[in-house]
Amino acid sequence: MRVEWDDQVSKKRWASIVRSSENAYFFHTPAWAEILQQTFGHTIATRIYEVDGAEVLIPMVEKRTALFRAYASVPHGYGAVFGAEALSPDTLSRIFRSMVGGRSVGFALHLPPGATIPVNGDRMIRRNSNAWTSAHLLFLDRPCEDLHAGVHREIRRQVRTAEKRSVVVEHPDGIEAYRAFYSLYEQRSREWGYRAPEYPWTLFEHLCRCGAPHVRLRMAEQEGTPVGGLITLEYGDTVFCWGLAVPMAYRHFYPTHLMFFDLIEDACERGFSCINFGASGPLSGVRTFKERFGAREVPTEDYHVLSGIGNLWWPLRGYPLSPFL
Repeated sequence: MRVEWDDQVSKKRWASIVRSSENAYFFHTPAWAEILQQTFGHTIATRIYEVDGAEVLIPMVEKRTALFRAYASVPHGYGAVFGAEALSPDTLSRIFRSMVGGRSVGFALHLPPGATIPVNGDRMIRRNSNAWTSAHLLFLDRPCEDLHAGVHREIRRQVRTAEKRSVVVEHPDGIEAYRAFYSLYEQRSREWGYRAPEYPWTLFEHLCRCGAPHVRLRMAEQEGTPVGGLITLEYGDTVFCWGLAVPMAYRHFYPTHLMFFDLIEDACERGFSCINFGASGPLSGVRTFKERFGAREVPTEDYHVLSGIGNLWWPLRGYPLSPFL
């Protein structure tokens, strides 16, 4: 079997494959890779493999240190192996092994719910299973009124409370609105105990400037004061909840409840078939909250492919490539 690959993939060809594929998210597009490159300095390393004439696309980026490099598909979101359904486990193993060795110490792959790959027990391909390998999905397979009626009565009561307290949801799209969101995000990060937010302001600046038409911002306001924000990524038939910022001081206004209600109504009106609320991890309260909106938990697949050096350094969390591995 002949397996060849090319990492000089045109954006047009890349986008065309993603657009015609199932389980595709904004994370898989050239636009997301460019946002990561502009924000974090990652190198775009997407490859197209040709296997006996069939094409396999793996969107990914590369991170380097002075000595080594690692690949990820895709950081801060989902990765993919488009065309994997046509591969045998042995062929996929050959593809993954081509990514590691020498200075390349590892490859990380986090698939979206519903996506799977064939594996053959290759010891270099390690499947991870933990509290984060799942997502909560709300399928929009009923009229919006029925979806709202299926929301837990306590959530519906809190939505009415938010409305009585003059909270409204706006859909702004300018850079100043993203600055308002980031201010809320900074407040919430301090409440989590972080000295600085996990994501820098430049990421949100690039989302605003480069994410259209797939990036959407909602801001909950109480008499003109921002009290909560939600960033969603829209692609194909799915809306993904990527960023939520609601400081503790504003929780009594129930902005999250109102923004989620607005999200469900808007997604139904615009013809989406699913809302992905993301992973809940070990946070049982977050899991319960999503399920009260009617979402159900769906497993995801998460893999690491490690070279010998990657296996040695895997436990060293201070190692600069460990977030990729």
